[in-house]
Amino acid sequence: MTEDTNLSVGDNQEEPKNPLNLLETWIQDRINSFDRRRNFYRSGAYRFTLITAGLSSFTTILIGISQIYDSTNISVISLITSASISFLSAWEGLYGHRQRWIQNNDTLMKLYALDSDIQYQKARSGNKLTIEEIDQFYERYQRILQLANEKWQEDRNKLANQ
Repeated sequence: MTEDTNLSVGDNQEEPKNPLNLLETWIQDRINSFDRRRNFYRSGAYRFTLITAGLSSFTTILIGISQIYDSTNISVISLITSASISFLSAWEGLYGHRQRWIQNNDTLMKLYALDSDIQYQKARSGNKLTIEEIDQFYERYQRILQLANEKWQEDRNKLANQ
């Protein structure tokens, strides 16, 4: 290992040409992006689940009340809430908040692992990584993003073919 092939992490930290600094910046940007999306989809999955469950329960109660009181108005309201459940289920099926939440979480965990491995290797090597090591981390980063994109495209194609 020659001095030319080692990149000291402390050297030229301000200079954007350092491939390790660039890769770490990209990883952190992707972590932030996938974390925001994961939280958005998790929130949507919870919201859709709770609203659908609430409307289902409310519909059941309305049907029971309409039978007891023989009320057409309550029957109409129960039909509306029942139709709303169908609409929400279709919406969730189309946008798949739960599936997107899981996918974004999976990608986020892989990015965290990559970042941790880089930090560990930096500590282990005294902040000196070879260009080959950096390239291996970069290739892993690209694979993580490629797999996330392929999964997204696969799910989109499934929905398009339904």
